[in-house]
Amino acid sequence: MKVFWQYTRAPQAQHQALNSQNLAIEDVCFPGYVVQELEDCLKRSQELLPVKARKFQGWEVGLLRRFMGRDLGG
Repeated sequence: MKVFWQYTRAPQAQHQALNSQNLAIEDVCFPGYVVQELEDCLKRSQELLPVKARKFQGWEVGLLRRFMGRDLGG
């Protein structure tokens, strides 16, 4: 799953730019240790992307594995 992320709240214009691409936007807050682990994963994943694809209109771009119900073992 491609993830666009940044630390600061995005200006409305950036939300509109992503919405125009038919992308879902969610603001998510996590505890500090989760943010650090997530940041590490996203930054490592950027190495899989071409250099020019690592940023989009001021957003960082990374990849995460999509979590599915079967990942719970049930």
